[in-house]
Amino acid sequence: MVYYRLQQFQLKLLFQHESDFPFYGKCYRGEFMLLPVLGLLALWNIFVFILYWADKRRAAKGKWRISEKALLLCTMLLGSVGAWLAVFQLRHKSQHWKFRVVTWLSLILQILIFVAVLGILYLERSI
Repeated sequence: MVYYRLQQFQLKLLFQHESDFPFYGKCYRGEFMLLPVLGLLALWNIFVFILYWADKRRAAKGKWRISEKALLLCTMLLGSVGAWLAVFQLRHKSQHWKFRVVTWLSLILQILIFVAVLGILYLERSI
């Protein structure tokens, strides 16, 4: 039953632009994409956190490390929440000014993008 509903939900996401489906009721332009996008964003941030954790673990063991470019790129590609948690919870790369600046700027940019998307969805809904 759950698998069928999930499969039905995915089909409706793929093939119906404006329709009714179980999670939102009446669906407006673009609104149905909010839930999957937030889920993908959460998964990406978890991946970025794990990447920072793996780099810290490799540093402690003296093994091959993940490059700073890769970590910063993942942070800038909407992974700022995971990077921020890793920098300040794991205390990994917290002394490097590049990581602090990029993490904070990316976090602010990600919040602005999220607010802008919500604003656009709200304006489309009210039209």
